[in-house]
Formats: sequence, C-alpha cells, structure tokens
Amino acid sequence: MASNRSRIGIIIISLLVTLVASSGNKREQHIHNKQMCSKVLRTPAEDLERYNRSEYPENHDTACFMRCTAILNGAYDDETGVNMDVVYGTYGALLTAEEYTEESEPCLALRDGVECYCMKAYKPLMCLRQQFKKRNAI
Repeated sequence: MASNRSRIGIIIISLLVTLVASSGNKREQHIHNKQMCSKVLRTPAEDLERYNRSEYPENHDTACFMRCTAILNGAYDDETGVNMDVVYGTYGALLTAEEYTEESEPCLALRDGVECYCMKAYKPLMCLRQQFKKRNAI
C-alpha cells in the first residue's frame, strides 16, 4: 500500500513539474495540454491532426477533447462553466471586459439545459471562438 502511495505521489509531482516548467509560454502550454488530452482520451491521429489545424467538428469526441484542454488551460470548469477572465485574455481583443462580457452572454447561455458534460463545455467555447473570428475578420 505504501509503495502505491509513493508511486502516485511521484506521478503527481512529475505532472506538476511538467506543468510549471511549460507554463512560461501560453502557446507551448496549450500544445502540451492538447498532447495530454489526446493521450488521456486516446484521440485517433487523424482527429488530433484536425484539432491541430483548429478544426473542431461538433461531435462527442471533439467536445470531450475541447473540454479537457479548456479545463487544463483554466478556461473551463464543470461547476462554474467558462472562466471569463481567462477567455477574455484569449478572445477579448478590441473590447473592454464589460463589452466582452455582454457580447458573450448568448454563448454562455448555450450551456443551459445540456446534460453531456463535454457538450456543455463545447457549445459556449465554440460560440466564443466564432465571435472572435467574426470580430477579427479582415
């Protein structure tokens, strides 16, 4: 029993060291989180290639992948939903925090009434992403 606790402790410490070491660059951290989620969720290589091209079709596997990366990035939590502070830092360019919060309300409402935890994360996050793309289209 003690050796299992030691192994678990070592694994947790290794994960924390990895997270801290790679936290210097948000982009690197995001790539690392995608890799972690693809391993945990056993994402097929062709799906991971699609995700790496920022293509996220609306299906259960994709929704679970997005939920996983958003949780690791601190952008989402199953209890509280979208972390607007984190998401504003990513998608809020050109808007004040208040403007962004107001613009985001319809996206955040997409979580209501959805039972699947993965889709509960996917729907508002994809909506926020689409709003960002529209706002920054040239």
